[in-house]
Amino acid sequence: MVRAHGALIMIASVVLAVAGASGCRVNRPPNDHAVTQTLYDSMGTDPGTFNPILVTDSASGQAVGDLFEGLVRMNPITTLPEPGLAQSWELSDGDKTITFHLRRDVKWSDGVPLTSRDVVFTMRAIYDPRVPNSESFSLTVDGKPIKVEAPDKYTVVMRMPRAFAPLLYSIGFPIVPAHALEHGLDSGQFNRTWGIDTPPQKLISLGPYRMERYVPGQLIKFTRNPDYWMRDEHGGELPRLHGQVLLIVPDPNAQYLRFMDGQTDVYNPRPEEVFSLRENAAKLNITIKSVGVDTGSLFFAFNRNPRHFIQKGVVNPKYKWFTDINFMRALAHAVDKQGMINLCFRGLGVPAVSDVSPANKIFYDPNLKPYARLQPYDQHRRGDPRRNVRNLQARPRETRHPGKLSTAGIHHAGQGARLEFRLGLRTDRFHGRNRAEQRRQLPALVGQPAYMEPEPNQAGDAVGSRD
Repeated sequence: MVRAHGALIMIASVVLAVAGASGCRVNRPPNDHAVTQTLYDSMGTDPGTFNPILVTDSASGQAVGDLFEGLVRMNPITTLPEPGLAQSWELSDGDKTITFHLRRDVKWSDGVPLTSRDVVFTMRAIYDPRVPNSESFSLTVDGKPIKVEAPDKYTVVMRMPRAFAPLLYSIGFPIVPAHALEHGLDSGQFNRTWGIDTPPQKLISLGPYRMERYVPGQLIKFTRNPDYWMRDEHGGELPRLHGQVLLIVPDPNAQYLRFMDGQTDVYNPRPEEVFSLRENAAKLNITIKSVGVDTGSLFFAFNRNPRHFIQKGVVNPKYKWFTDINFMRALAHAVDKQGMINLCFRGLGVPAVSDVSPANKIFYDPNLKPYARLQPYDQHRRGDPRRNVRNLQARPRETRHPGKLSTAGIHHAGQGARLEFRLGLRTDRFHGRNRAEQRRQLPALVGQPAYMEPEPNQAGDAVGSRD
């Protein structure tokens, strides 16, 4: 997967927030949301799991996001780490050892106290090769796992082979209860534990909310956790809301209509809806608030899996393309980021220079320069064809498979293979109602022959995705 040069668009997110403290004072049909102090939102699909360690999709993350917490949390404004389940920590041994001190007033929803045993168990599950998860990679230093110890019930010590600067940004993974899940891990059943068929009452959590009800294809209902450890500045209980409801609405148009009908209280408008909503904000008694550039990014991930490209000992030429740094650089020059922003996001975006968003004030480098946009090859235009991206022929010492340009202006990359690839694209990623026009123009924006597929599959050559 290409990250540094594969990022295409940073989206300027716009959140449609309801005016007023109750969160639903819009000129729409009345509801009881303010009376019950329940916030209604929507999500596009059903979750795939309720096990936070196994979460790899946004729907599952949204479903369990308020049920579990990590040792630290990220402040969304400052992007700095702040205390979570760990109230403090200190570094030692040349920054190779970090000691976390857990809060002593945190309880799981079944009344069992949170202890260091839970942290040690969670990391054991993450590192277990039988457990597929996205956390183990960010918790590996020089190819080695972080060693974790529990000298007492409320102290966790982590030892690394060297100082690891991103540690506090990697350690926010959700802690899970050892007393509830340890048997499943030891018996090899962890991956089947806490699936979406699990009764919500059997989910042992410690976040601000508890799951009360899940109806597939309809909704997920949450109630406030009365034992939640966090308090406001006056010592009052948090969260202030008594509950939340996530309506499962796959169709974006239906999500918009449900908001306008008062069934939901917040809505993330699609780019083509923003300007109209701004013009009618006063009439609808709503507030549209821009929350700035997204902390993530949109990118194209190229499939580099040998199992996809090497079949019965025969190597597909595309495998060499997508592992050739010169080819990837050429594509980075070819991508028309601003064109994608204008076409798909109505101008509500900024081009990505790297896989780090400018919203990340700590790690973003403002001095990075973007890849210069070069025009597609024009066989009728005179000049040096080496300056045209479609002629991707590199000098022999720079690539193992120099190519040639045919008279039709289509590049052939060694072994007589025509340079073209399938670009799997989920249409809900690139918002807009004019899907046919987007599918027609996007290959041109990439600058190469690319066949658009409405939905990606894991065997595709390239997939439009989101960080």
